[in-house]
Amino acid sequence: MIAMGIRYITVLIALVGLSITLPHLFHLTFGQKVYRPMVYYSQILEDVVYSVEDISGHRRYFDATGKEYSAHEYSQLIPFINFRDLEKWEIYPQQVAGEPVTIELALTQRDFVGIPHGFFARQQARIPLYPLFESQGEFARIDMPDELFRSTDQLEFIDARTNLVNRAKSALFTAALHDAGFRFPARLIAGNPTVRKPYDAGYFLIDANGSLFHLVQVNGTPTVVSVPISIGMDIIYMTQKENRHLPYYGLIVTRQGKMFHLMKEKYTLREVPSVPYDPNRHMLHYLRDPQNMVAKVSDRYGETTVVSDNHYAQLMSYFHPYEPAIRGSASWLYGALFPFVTHTDPLRRFGQLPAVSLSETVPRALGVGMVLALGFLVLRRAQCKERYLYGEMLLIVCCGLYAFIPLLALPAIRRGEI
Repeated sequence: MIAMGIRYITVLIALVGLSITLPHLFHLTFGQKVYRPMVYYSQILEDVVYSVEDISGHRRYFDATGKEYSAHEYSQLIPFINFRDLEKWEIYPQQVAGEPVTIELALTQRDFVGIPHGFFARQQARIPLYPLFESQGEFARIDMPDELFRSTDQLEFIDARTNLVNRAKSALFTAALHDAGFRFPARLIAGNPTVRKPYDAGYFLIDANGSLFHLVQVNGTPTVVSVPISIGMDIIYMTQKENRHLPYYGLIVTRQGKMFHLMKEKYTLREVPSVPYDPNRHMLHYLRDPQNMVAKVSDRYGETTVVSDNHYAQLMSYFHPYEPAIRGSASWLYGALFPFVTHTDPLRRFGQLPAVSLSETVPRALGVGMVLALGFLVLRRAQCKERYLYGEMLLIVCCGLYAFIPLLALPAIRRGEI
């Protein structure tokens, strides 16, 4: 029995290893470079435009109809993106879409948020210490404080030089949060922990109950506001922009896949038009300029761009499909040979964890597994004990090459051995 245990542990290890390496080697052999476009909204054309790198490494420029432009022509189609180039060439337009928009407005009324795939898993490895700035300092310059705070069963301030807890300040801010209805520990802390900003607007905190609070330090004392949000709104991401020219504090993303702006006026919420966003599968990009907002959600199949005006009215939606890395007959063969792929999730607190992705063509892979199992039967029928033979055949049907290779490499379980 010990020998049997060693045999199947060996098979399991080989199966996991092959399910990682074989698909990777297949990609290296047959995979092609994927050229993904950069999509923007053109106020000049009132439609999307995009640029993409070709096989020679040169970038080409198109509109949604497929018409090609030179780099100079393309820059003029997106004046709020390339306003510095247009200014240098002295061709920045006096009006865009019938409205006078200066370069200063193009510079100050813009916003960008990018959430790459795997972002939330990587955030688990972040050290949860944050500087709380003075929001009403005597000078325009913002100074980095000596203390950092963290959320445990209280708001704890730690002196960065001595590594000692400032108990008086911790008690003061913890009491202020408790008085506002905050329940520790914080599930999310959103702020802008840098001195390179025009002013400080503090932090937004999600408490243990999912409620939202705004914390600001004013002359060394806490100011806490309980922000009303809808019951059941599960906020997983929030930005803090601290831009006087924007009407909102930042962008909120919920687990339900929706995006909102938290407005500076009365902390109201305005939903940003977009397609549903899945943090486990998608990348998210949000862009704003003086006239429009663009939300782009992409996965390995393509990118959906939703354009709206700055009054939150949706104007259009555009989908740009991506070419797969494995194409044609190689794609068919990949789906047939590999019923699943084992890979590692993005970095977590304690390293990387394995995950399994099933093939999109499981029936095809199971068919190949049956053929391999029949081949295994022909090769081992005369040697192997039937009870174990049929069990190993079933494993080959389910796991295909991953099980066929190690089982064929190991000696057969002969009749009378066990």
